[in-house]
Amino acid sequence: MVVYGISDLLGDVADVAPRLGSTPDAADDRGKDDELRKDKQQKVLDLIRSIQPDSWEVNGGKGTAKIWDTNLLIYQTYEIQAKIRDKLKQMRQTRPTKISKDYPKH
Repeated sequence: MVVYGISDLLGDVADVAPRLGSTPDAADDRGKDDELRKDKQQKVLDLIRSIQPDSWEVNGGKGTAKIWDTNLLIYQTYEIQAKIRDKLKQMRQTRPTKISKDYPKH
C-alpha cells in the first residue's frame, strides 16, 4: 500500500473545520464544508480509478483506493502506482493557483 498526501488537492476545506466556532451558522458552515470535502474526495477517487478501470476492486479487480482524512491510500500494482503518481502530479500542475488576498498591491 502507498499513501499519498492530497491535502493540497482538496483545497482549503481540509483546514476550515478546526477554526470554526460553535454558533449555529458555524455548524451550518461545517455541514457545507463536509459536503464540499466529500465531493472533492470523490472526484479524486474517480480520477484515480479512471487509470486502468478494470484493475480496481469496485470493477472486479484487486486494487483499492480510499481516502482517509487528507491521505489517499492505494493498494495497486507497481505499474499502476507509477501512473497514479503521474496523474497526481498532473492534477497539481493544472489546478488553479490561489493568490492570497493579503498580497501587497502596487
